[in-house]
Amino acid sequence: MTTRRTERRKHKRFDITCPTTLTNAASNELTSRTVNVSDGGMFLTMPTASLPDRGSTVKVAFSLPRETPNTYMLEKLQCEAMIVRHEACEDGAMAGVALAFDDAIDLAIEV
Repeated sequence: MTTRRTERRKHKRFDITCPTTLTNAASNELTSRTVNVSDGGMFLTMPTASLPDRGSTVKVAFSLPRETPNTYMLEKLQCEAMIVRHEACEDGAMAGVALAFDDAIDLAIEV
């Protein structure tokens, strides 16, 4: 018999790809793209060589796609987040990075 893991996340994740820039304490900018986004954080991929340290705080700037039947735009958002974890990708050159926003953001994403 298998047991199901209880979902512990507070915020629903949405599979949205958008351009993202992280700025660390030394003011170095790291560019990336999200894999998924939620009101409480995001998961993105970036080159292994430029991974920010786990537990460090970064400034996050990202452009969330918005559209209506007649328009498409990118809404620019900024916040601070903590690097929660890294996950190596199969090729070793890239890694997944999980970030938790310092304060939740109401992204108003609807399915």
